Amino acid sequence: ALMYNQYGASLGGPIVRNKLFIFGTFEGYRTSANVFVQGNVPTQSVRNQLIAAVPDYKMVLDAIPLPNQPVAPGATVGLFQDTKEEIRRDDHVDLKGDWVVSPNSRIAVTYTHGQPYRTVPSFYVSNNRTWTNSMDRANISYTTGGATWTSESRFGWSRWQRAVHHLR
Repeated sequence: ALMYNQYGASLGGPIVRNKLFIFGTFEGYRTSANVFVQGNVPTQSVRNQLIAAVPDYKMVLDAIPLPNQPVAPGATVGLFQDTKEEIRRDDHVDLKGDWVVSPNSRIAVTYTHGQPYRTVPSFYVSNNRTWTNSMDRANISYTTGGATWTSESRFGWSRWQRAVHHLR
C-alpha cells in the first residue's frame, strides 16, 4: 500500500506598519510504501552447525531470518521473501523578514531549514538503511541607494549534514 501526505502553512504580514514585515512557511511530506525484500539466508541446519562450531555466531545469525520459501533437502541456503515498510519524510521551514530602515535602504533576512529522512528496508531483521539530512541556510542583505546609485551588501551562511545509519 502506498500512502502520501503533503501539508503546509504560511503566515505573514506587517509587524510594524510600513517598517517591519515577516513571512514564514512550513511544508511537510510523508510517504509510506510496502516494498518487496528478499535474500539468500542460511538454513536451520547450517545455523546449527555454525553455532556448534563457534557459539558466538548465534548473535549474528539471530539478525538474519530463516528461509520462508521451499528449500531443497541438504541445501545450505534458502530464500527469504517479505514486504516491509519504506518511509520518507521531509520537513522545510522558510522565514523571511524585511526592515525598511529609511525610504532608500532596507535590510532583508532569510532563514531556511530542511530535514529529509528516509528508511529503506532490508531482509535482515534489524538492519534497515536510514538516511537523515539536515540543511540550514541564512542570508542577510542590506540595500541602499540614491537617485543614481545602488549598493548592496550580503552575508550568507550554510550548513549541511548527512548521516547514513544501518540500524533502526
